[in-house]
Amino acid sequence: MATTTSISLEGWEKVVSRIYKVGLDLKSVQLFARIGIAIQASIKERTFGRGEDAKGAKMIPYSSKYKIKRQKRGLPTDHVDLFYDGAMWSAFTHTVSENEVRLFFLNTQDKKGVSNAAKAFYNNEDREFFGLTPEDEKLARDIYSDHIRNLTANFNR
Repeated sequence: MATTTSISLEGWEKVVSRIYKVGLDLKSVQLFARIGIAIQASIKERTFGRGEDAKGAKMIPYSSKYKIKRQKRGLPTDHVDLFYDGAMWSAFTHTVSENEVRLFFLNTQDKKGVSNAAKAFYNNEDREFFGLTPEDEKLARDIYSDHIRNLTANFNR
């Protein structure tokens, strides 16, 4: 005499729906916006606060002539912060999509008509401030990992 055993999966639709939602949530505009804001803040803090480039080294000092110009405006000369009138840094922004964040300088102009994107480009040639450090990369990974942890913590609900 043969016996049969059957196994029934109840609630599988709910499991499939949650897996699908987790997949969608891994591609999130809000997630990449958080990463963009955090990396922008990191670059500004490194540049303004510590006068360091993307490799963690002190940026090359301002020229003697430029130091005098900065002193006349009451700007610091003890470390390089790449801040003169704020136009270049106000052009620093980011855009996000569901799977990336892109940081860049808008091609706006300062009061003298100089392109802020061009200023950033030339400043970066000499001082390499615009780039990701290993710490920035870790920050982005940590934000993404926290996002995944939050998604999976809610998976069993």
